[in-house]
Amino acid sequence: MDLLGRFTARMLVNGLRENGGHPRPEFGDGQTWRYYYLEECKRRGLKLLKELDGPTHDDAPYVNIHTGSVESLIDIASDYKGPADRQTIADQTWSVVEHWEPCEVTGKDGKITEVIEP
Repeated sequence: MDLLGRFTARMLVNGLRENGGHPRPEFGDGQTWRYYYLEECKRRGLKLLKELDGPTHDDAPYVNIHTGSVESLIDIASDYKGPADRQTIADQTWSVVEHWEPCEVTGKDGKITEVIEP
């Protein structure tokens, strides 16, 4: 959808995180625009994470905003379709921006020291 192509990265994130992950239509009635938001995230891929100043390397740590668990970017992508690669990460960018925030992890125990706000 061309309209979502004009949205900033932050607008896409905010849309996905509000209303239980079902963005309200920008115009029209009834149904949510979740499908269109997910497709726009897939289209932008890793560029979306870069626009949010998030790290894009495979081992970049991200914290789940719902559970507090920490996983690497490649592990987040692997949860969906088995073994992941760079393309899988790009395809799963919607999940990363909807449920995860970049963080810094130090120490052997993997304790979160700081959540990096995009």
